[in-house]
Amino acid sequence: MEIPDKDASQPTNTPQNKQIPKKSWTKANCHASRDIFYQCFYSNEGREEPCKSELEKMFADCPMSWAKFYKGKAKATHHVGEMDKLADRINGNIGSPLAKNKEGASGGDAAAG
Repeated sequence: MEIPDKDASQPTNTPQNKQIPKKSWTKANCHASRDIFYQCFYSNEGREEPCKSELEKMFADCPMSWAKFYKGKAKATHHVGEMDKLADRINGNIGSPLAKNKEGASGGDAAAG
């Protein structure tokens, strides 16, 4: 009885011959999807719900680790921006008459000095 030769085109389960799946994403597509998600996310004041389709597309077009990183970065950046706005309000730097008075006072001191 003859033993059939193993077909060279058929991969084996050994680590050396394990098939590597084709890369189905490109950097350009991933970055484009990321940018579309960011635009939606920031225009919706950091709310993820209105951007579900953009988020799904980003996860489809990017490696999982990249997509998770981009999503976390968007949330963190939005959070930091909100904290900056709050700090400015507390310090009287946004939209308060106090901020205008500080500018006027410093301008007057410079002219007098």
